[in-house]
Amino acid sequence: ASFDGGGGTDAFLLEE
Repeated sequence: ASFDGGGGTDAFLLEE
């Protein structure tokens, strides 16, 4: 679920 471009796993949690 990386739609914000966090580049992690489920980047919707990691909004970076």
